[in-house]
Amino acid sequence: MHPTQDEHIYVLEGVFTLYLDGRWETAGPGDTVRMPRNIPHAYYNRSEGPTRGLFWVSPAGRLAELFDKLHDLEDPAEVVRVSALYDVDFLPPGSVDGA
Repeated sequence: MHPTQDEHIYVLEGVFTLYLDGRWETAGPGDTVRMPRNIPHAYYNRSEGPTRGLFWVSPAGRLAELFDKLHDLEDPAEVVRVSALYDVDFLPPGSVDGA
């Protein structure tokens, strides 16, 4: 979840499976998905083929700085901890059925 940002995806290729506002949906090429701040969301490529999308958040805040910090991290717990410092909150495992 992003408490201070809306996240968006413009799908370029393939199909994304998305969890948004308590429901699972799919988005394909040409679709734009808005994931409002403070709403739990997730996205996956559950197909056999590649997916590509253009992702952005608004306002940008410190997201670029977060990506720099996450670049070489391998420990998922550390990714969650560092992300929280930059206004990106992960839900505990098992919080979303099917995630």
